[in-house]
Amino acid sequence: MLATPQELKFKGCSDKYIKNELSGIRYIHNQTSDTKYTLTDPKVFNEKVLELGSTKDGRVDRSWTDREFKEMIKKCQELGRADMEKTIVCIRDTGMRLDEGCTLKRNQVEEALKTGKLHLENTKGGRPRDINLTENARETLERVIVDVPRGGYVLTPQQYVDNHKIQNFEKAVEDFVRYHRSKIQDSDRKGNAHNVLNHERAALTPHGLRHTYARDELYRLKERMPEREARQLLAEELGHGRESVTGIYVPKD
Repeated sequence: MLATPQELKFKGCSDKYIKNELSGIRYIHNQTSDTKYTLTDPKVFNEKVLELGSTKDGRVDRSWTDREFKEMIKKCQELGRADMEKTIVCIRDTGMRLDEGCTLKRNQVEEALKTGKLHLENTKGGRPRDINLTENARETLERVIVDVPRGGYVLTPQQYVDNHKIQNFEKAVEDFVRYHRSKIQDSDRKGNAHNVLNHERAALTPHGLRHTYARDELYRLKERMPEREARQLLAEELGHGRESVTGIYVPKD
């Protein structure tokens, strides 16, 4: 029997952990046809009904440096892990979440290369969104679909697809980064990515690549528009509705 959010809080689970669990339930609900009930808006439900607090983590640096990124790619190449290399590069250049990247299909990429926008529907909370392709993102997507068959998954190896265990590839990517990061990441980073205090640097994770994308994308957008507008557009590309959320990824000065 599944534990309720109240039971999870009683057990000492963090608000962020509970929100992630609820997000998974909402995704399954959104993918199910002819559901009997309509779910309450997640922000209202989390804050007003469950009294879950904000999960903003302040000025914690989760983004990868260029050196760390290049060293991880080098490690992928040394070990012959083209699957890891493709996934890490795609997340860095598009800002996709890991689960979004692992379910990315060839037809989505082909459409993105035509329109200049990568349309995602398998998203956190089930909210579709578009990512404007940068030149780097376009070049990356052109490269990663070269050997992908029609209807195929772009990043997830076929054996995971055949076994209906795409989530296992997600974990494999997380484990790969976790196993090799100690040899690669800057010495002042923490040894893990959890329970990190403000102004500390978290250990490298695949999710940190979204922070890297956000940092670089905000810099590009600010060259064309005021910072507030740039942050609002970035929030939409990251799958968030509020400009203030970008402070999690790129803190304001």
